[in-house]
Amino acid sequence: RVPDAEARAYAAQSLGEVVLALRREPGDGERSSQCIAALWALALGDESRDARHGAAFAVSHVATSLEDAPANSTMQMRCVEAMRDMALQGLDEVDRSFAAWRLFEMANALQGSRADATSECIAVLARIARESDDGELRLYAASMLEHLAVSLRGEKGLSTQCIEALKEMAVSGRQASDRSAAASRLFDTACSLEADHASQCLEALSDVAQQDRDGDVREHAAQLLHEILALACGAERDVRPEGGRREHRRGGRGYRGSQ
Repeated sequence: RVPDAEARAYAAQSLGEVVLALRREPGDGERSSQCIAALWALALGDESRDARHGAAFAVSHVATSLEDAPANSTMQMRCVEAMRDMALQGLDEVDRSFAAWRLFEMANALQGSRADATSECIAVLARIARESDDGELRLYAASMLEHLAVSLRGEKGLSTQCIEALKEMAVSGRQASDRSAAASRLFDTACSLEADHASQCLEALSDVAQQDRDGDVREHAAQLLHEILALACGAERDVRPEGGRREHRRGGRGYRGSQ
């Protein structure tokens, strides 16, 4: 309510620390829930981007800092849901990109300790890659899904969820550039994983190479399959054919910390 946006951002950060302190007290639930609700509203509706991002960062910090205990699982899911809403309904593309990045960081931090929360983070990123009207954000989400597919390879179900999302984007992405980029992401994933996971990527690339309605996309997928065959025969990995990789950038578009 104070007019100073910087003060609102600081208050959001402080609320996050309050939640973590409250969760260490036996039986607390209502007060910490009120704090998360306030941060949720701030992240979605404050007029200041700094305050919105401060609230989003506080929410994700809470999710990744809570002790690994059954009593905290509901609170972690509320944090994921808050970031989901910001990623899908944020006031502008910078907010939505920032929230997607926070979901990615949460999934990385939670890993298998909170498989349900991690899975929900992945599901939101998959939805962004599939449905967002922002083409850059769709590709950004795909880059994060690829990274998670590899970093979560010890959690087979979660890694498979990421691969399935990339397969769907490669086969039925909204634009040819989406399908081509997803094919490149599957190629990178296949080169980083063991055979059982890699085979899922190869199946999707084969489908794209045979069935995509865009000839350039079919050719790109075929080139990727050719390179994988060469690698399997002992060749050095070559520069990737044209068509898709965008480096994952910490912070996303517009986040001041990534400049």
